[in-house]
Formats: sequence, C-alpha cells, structure tokens
Amino acid sequence: MKKILALLVCVCFFTACQNDDGEEIVTPPVPDNSITILTYLIADNNLDSYLKENIAFMYDGLAAMNKKATLLVYWDGKSKMGDNNANHLILEYKADGKGKINGKNVLPNTSSVNDILKEAKIVKEYPSQVSTSKSVMTQVIGDMVAASTSTRFGLVFGSHGSSWLNSIVTSRALGYDGSHDNAINLDDITEALETVGQKFEFILFDACYMGTTEVCYSFKDLANY
Repeated sequence: MKKILALLVCVCFFTACQNDDGEEIVTPPVPDNSITILTYLIADNNLDSYLKENIAFMYDGLAAMNKKATLLVYWDGKSKMGDNNANHLILEYKADGKGKINGKNVLPNTSSVNDILKEAKIVKEYPSQVSTSKSVMTQVIGDMVAASTSTRFGLVFGSHGSSWLNSIVTSRALGYDGSHDNAINLDDITEALETVGQKFEFILFDACYMGTTEVCYSFKDLANY
C-alpha cells in the first residue's frame, strides 16, 4: 500500500509542477505506438465528391479496428466542412479500438458521408491557400505530425496525378487545386516530406498513374512501403 501511495505522489509531482520562476511546467504527452494515418486530399476539382466518400470509407475502416488508431485528414475541396464552413482544414477521427471514435459509439456503415463528417474533430483551419505549394504541404503535414502522440505514421495522398506522363496535369506531378497550373512536382513533394523529417510506414496514392516504379523510387527513402 505504501508503494502505491508513493507512486501516486510521484505521478502528481511530475504531472504539474513549477520551476524556480513559479511558472507551471506541463509534462508533454507520452508517445504511443498506435498508428496515425495522415491523409492529404486535394479535392478542389471534379474529384470532390469521390474524395469525400474516401473519408467515409476510412471511417468504416477505423470502426472495425481492434486497436487504437487515428485518422487525420487535410481537406482542400469545393465542399465546405465544419461549423465555420471552411474548405482548408484538418479533421481528426480517433478510434479507441473498442467501438468508439472521438469518444462516441461508431456510426453504422449505412450512415451518410455528411453524418460522418459531422463526427470529426476540427484540429486546425487554414485561410485560403494553394495546397499544391511545397511550403503549404510542408506546413500542413508538419502540423498533422505535431498534432499526434503516435510514433508510427502512414501517409495517403488523394487527387489527380500524372506520374511521368504528360496527362491532365503537369508531368511528374500530383494535384489539381482549382486549376491545371496548380500541381506539385514529385521532387517538391519529396523535399516537403524531407523537411517534415518523419519516416512513414507507407505512402499511398489514390491518384491516377502514381503506382509506377518511378514514383516509388522518388519516395524510397521516406517510407518502408
């Protein structure tokens, strides 16, 4: 019993204490081994409704998890989301692995996309910005990594893509943010992720032509898969 009391005292001491100037010191959150999936959706184009559906599919996947996991979604689309009708924001879905997401019972898989979007926690909103900018991508993905206590991350990109082809967007590029001119070169994506400095469990593309050997080679040092 004495050992338990001593442990509780130590916990209280280290959780909230003060430095020599009387300022309260808050202990940082403890890292955990659960995975956080970062999803970067550039949907200000004709894929808007499809990429919204992807959020619903991922929600259903979280609902089936028997381990803790978090989904963070960066949304840039034609559709407005959240209470403030923003269209540049980070949404969070945190599953406890026991049938709850964001502290609530999971919605049935017959729920509408809009119902699922209403369940999201808004982590951050941004002013209007071009999401295919290297600096914007660096900032947003860095913000998502910083918002999580996980030590393991997966990364998903969703938009149009051209790989090495001269397709509907610029060659060797991802994205179509409102205009053909707003695409991000693969080398710029690599540099953005190198700046963030996070090694990913995997990098996945829900975008045309992005499953080629050349694309995989571009990201070989940034992810295990």
